[in-house]
Amino acid sequence: MKPYLALVSTIAIIFINDVYAIDASNKMARDRPEQMCLANTWSGHSLTVSYTIEGDKPPLNTIHSWTLTVTDKKGEAIDGAEIILSADMPEHLHGMTTRPVITAGTSPGHYKVEGMNFHMPGWWEITLDISKGRSRNLVTFNLLVGEGLDMKHHQHHEHMNMKMDKQKPKTKYLWQGC
Repeated sequence: MKPYLALVSTIAIIFINDVYAIDASNKMARDRPEQMCLANTWSGHSLTVSYTIEGDKPPLNTIHSWTLTVTDKKGEAIDGAEIILSADMPEHLHGMTTRPVITAGTSPGHYKVEGMNFHMPGWWEITLDISKGRSRNLVTFNLLVGEGLDMKHHQHHEHMNMKMDKQKPKTKYLWQGC
């Protein structure tokens, strides 16, 4: 097979109303893990990142905004970071149909994410590629969209009423301290 044909067969690009999604056919679908962290804060060795969503839970099929807060390990705001966001559904091998735009927020260390749209219910992984100077961090958040989980009651406990299907064990959803 000629190299350019192999590339075409590997990458699928879908154009619908000037919105596109890119996906690779060589990716493998992933099942939900037996334990899934649903915390909205991530802490690494050099920074802490958290997000807030308009409303109490991620809306289904509605364009909405997020606020990201990025601080260093001392809690000092990190301004001027370059942040690239990707959102994927690991069980379905596709991402969002929108391209969110990230801009500086109204206060130090805050960033506004506009154009988020979870067009399908299910498990979404949000990955933030955060760079500033010679530092780079990849941060991943898990979300369950449109599956009846109430974000108001996210204490440090397991959500035991979710069952993926009759053959799979129950998934334990951990809200904090993951």
